[in-house]
Amino acid sequence: SFARISDHSLEALRRTARLSHVIGEHVKLTSSGHTSMKGCCPFHDDKTPSLSVDDAKGLYHCFGCGAGGDVIKFVMETERLSFAAAAKTLAEQHGVQLTYEGGGGGYSADMSEAAQAARDAKLAQRDRLLRALQLAAEFYARSLSTARTAGAARAHLASRGVSPATALRFQLGYSPAEAPGAVLQHLMAQGVEPQTLVQAGLAYNNTASGGGGGGAPLLDRFRGRLIVPIRDARGAVVAFGGRELPPPAAARADAAATDAVDDAPPPPPPVRKVPKYLNSPETDVFHKGGMLFGLDAARDAIRDEDMAVLVEGYFDVIALHGAGVRCAVGALGTAVTPRQLDLAARHSRGRRVVLCMDADAAGAKAVERLCEGGALEEAAANGIEVRVADIAAAAPGCKDPSDFVAEAAAAAATAAGKGGKAPWTVWYTDRVLAAHDHGGDAAAFRACVDKLTTFLSALADPADRTNHVYRVAAALSGDNLALRLQLEADLMAMVAAKEK
Repeated sequence: SFARISDHSLEALRRTARLSHVIGEHVKLTSSGHTSMKGCCPFHDDKTPSLSVDDAKGLYHCFGCGAGGDVIKFVMETERLSFAAAAKTLAEQHGVQLTYEGGGGGYSADMSEAAQAARDAKLAQRDRLLRALQLAAEFYARSLSTARTAGAARAHLASRGVSPATALRFQLGYSPAEAPGAVLQHLMAQGVEPQTLVQAGLAYNNTASGGGGGGAPLLDRFRGRLIVPIRDARGAVVAFGGRELPPPAAARADAAATDAVDDAPPPPPPVRKVPKYLNSPETDVFHKGGMLFGLDAARDAIRDEDMAVLVEGYFDVIALHGAGVRCAVGALGTAVTPRQLDLAARHSRGRRVVLCMDADAAGAKAVERLCEGGALEEAAANGIEVRVADIAAAAPGCKDPSDFVAEAAAAAATAAGKGGKAPWTVWYTDRVLAAHDHGGDAAAFRACVDKLTTFLSALADPADRTNHVYRVAAALSGDNLALRLQLEADLMAMVAAKEK
């Protein structure tokens, strides 16, 4: 017999994973009573709020399509998981330890006192981190308008076309350069413990002087940077991104004055490798590969547009939202994960995602890795339709989506998101064909064919493979019909051989 999740565990999971919070990651809910909320149902094309959510009963029900159940059923339906997998997913997200009974596997039917204490401690730690991060976000946002050295941050936002309203919507901020550790001092005055500052990724120990780290002073991780809060799908601040800024004008003037009165040659400046962008480290509440920047702000638009536009960075997202393309979310870099694709797709009824990476070698390579590594084939198997937008073709000279918005304005950006895109399989095969100058070069021709047949052999849909074989044969043969027919037969044979 198989082990089953104990009833005690399931009851604890339903109590801990609050139904309105879980559904609120997918649907905008509004209060409709003391313990009930309502929103548009994600299971059908709902224009008026038909979904009722009752936290007291732990149940949801749609008066339009009849969908209903508890928090586990909701995760099963939205993420297409089995009961056990949905329960495990919720348990991992909410710090609940599942116990099992039956099956002779040595599982305990009830949660031990030690396990319950560990669960409670984990939940309390999460609450401490989230409080510290929210307080920090509020401090940074105030500092953007009040700090003496915040001018460079405001100027940078203005240069990128970020309006004050958009900056306020995303709660952009600044970590003062003139007051080292100001945010840390502020948070400790609010009762945040020093170790919590480190665990939240806001500070690190200064061990450069040889101190062991335990008693070493804390340093502000984001000092002097423009700050972008990173939120989870519910809108809670879980991390920050920091953009490096030029030194304050006063500091540059002081340095120039010192150099002017000193006849001795100045020493060479120290080599300081500072990343332009700096994200929070991984913490108990932040896992980069499972996070999308801007998802909390984009959920409704993704549902309305029935697609998510997935870009690289937070400023791409901010620029697109400012231009009216509010279904944009960011992967926090070029390494898009299967989890991020799923997060982007889950709020779209058609599970549609448009990849809109930067129009540079790194952006194209990132999409190539997704195509070749099986992530997009896995996404297709999970019902996710992935397309690739071509920024360079839509607006030559633009490097990234924020440049595109600046050059082409909101209407063109929206057109690129909706029209200037190709299925990922078409994008990849066309890119391989364009990258190989196989005219008259037998080795280059073989390399091109080998790469394409390897790719096509991994596609699960036979009709898709056949369609691409015909496309590739037509592209390689030009107007030579006999060559085209021969290539079709040869390519089909090579794909079939590699599939085995």
